[in-house]
Amino acid sequence: MDEPTFTVRIIGEEPSCTVVFEPLGTEHELVSGDELLIHVFGRSDRVEDADVEVARGDRRITIWITPAQYRVWNKAGAELRNL
Repeated sequence: MDEPTFTVRIIGEEPSCTVVFEPLGTEHELVSGDELLIHVFGRSDRVEDADVEVARGDRRITIWITPAQYRVWNKAGAELRNL
């Protein structure tokens, strides 16, 4: 895979927070002190789409990745392939 188009880092600062990856609907429970590093590959080919949208609610972060091509690692450096 080529170099990522851009990278998003999410750091857990609450006791726990659910991170939801859309449009796939997969989830990861992020705890305080942990983090996720997300490499996004490609860009949306539709002008009306953002490449990545992040919405934060009560103990929930929703990340909508339009190109749907991304890889995720935790703080320990392990790739999370189920996301």
